[in-house]
Amino acid sequence: MTFKISVPKKGLRVAWVADLHIPYHDPKAIGCARGVLESYKPDVVIFGGDLIDANGISKFQKNPTDPISNDFQRELDRFQDIFAGLVRSAGKAKRYALPGNHEARMGKLLKERAPALFGLDALQIPKLLELEKFDVAYLPRLSIGGVIFEHGNIIRKYSGGSVMAMMEAASYGYPIVMGHSHRLGLVFKSRPGLAPIWGVESGHLCEPGKLDYLASGFANWQVGMSIVSFVDGVVIPQPLPFHKSGGAWSSHF
Repeated sequence: MTFKISVPKKGLRVAWVADLHIPYHDPKAIGCARGVLESYKPDVVIFGGDLIDANGISKFQKNPTDPISNDFQRELDRFQDIFAGLVRSAGKAKRYALPGNHEARMGKLLKERAPALFGLDALQIPKLLELEKFDVAYLPRLSIGGVIFEHGNIIRKYSGGSVMAMMEAASYGYPIVMGHSHRLGLVFKSRPGLAPIWGVESGHLCEPGKLDYLASGFANWQVGMSIVSFVDGVVIPQPLPFHKSGGAWSSHF
């Protein structure tokens, strides 16, 4: 199901924030994202999935010395603190959250080990994250002015490759803004007789070194977010890389 939002004549500002992997987030990157929200003053903010890591309920082997990975309640409590700050920085923007593959770990756990509890309302992600109190609607994906915003489910090796594969799977029918890949990228595809179509990969806001499922603590990921501006009938996509200077992150748009 796709929830559609029309673009008013005055235009629209959309900010995408995703792949925080709380509690393995980067606090300074979160601070930079808050600064972007406060400066950009979006009309719509989309929290595009993988907001929590959910490592403790995943099927993967856990680090027994990591107390967080073995305490899901602690992870949920930490989410409340971090997410509340992002919501404050979003101001009066309409707020939406989309499911990521890490949020899907709860459903997978229940299906495999407690199928009788799978449909229990109290164990659904919106309830566990208490999104209602933040006035955040939880939706599978969004369409704004013909642009699709979704977490994504395809991964390719290089920046831009994942969203290009998503666009190809959709027969290049619409532009896509996605997370999931943890990379930043802006790619275009020409179409006969039509305007070029584009896709955005929106980076991440976590600390790879904290993720024990990354053996080296390093990956070809880029810290950042993205914005999409609808102005005078023109759509302007912009991935925002965060730049590190003096121990802090900054970004420009």
